[in-house]
Amino acid sequence: MKNIFLQNYQKIREQYGSIIDALRITSEELGIKFFLIGAQSRNVWSSHLKMNKRETKDIDYSVQLKEFSDWQKLSEYLISEFGAEQDPELPYRFKLYDQIFDIIPFGEFAQNREVSQRITRSPIRCC
Repeated sequence: MKNIFLQNYQKIREQYGSIIDALRITSEELGIKFFLIGAQSRNVWSSHLKMNKRETKDIDYSVQLKEFSDWQKLSEYLISEFGAEQDPELPYRFKLYDQIFDIIPFGEFAQNREVSQRITRSPIRCC
């Protein structure tokens, strides 16, 4: 069974390898752990099953942050080191090599199931 999950992950890695590598390096450099969430996470666990699945054109990660400054460091690192572009309207959304990825923060930085308004004009609903 383990091989099935590795095969499923390899399919996602083939499509989003540059994003996965950028986040791995960012994680190592900044000491921030990223967690694959959303439809791609579902695909790792269930691609081998015959199910109706909504196709997705991005990859989503969640990251635990304590302070707004952690978000700033993370965003700045992705932009300066990898050339990622941050969406001005949806600051949790980034683009790298024409591929979109979302980073949804949680933890002390998130309050009342909403991410601090400091990163966006309107709160990002989560959970």
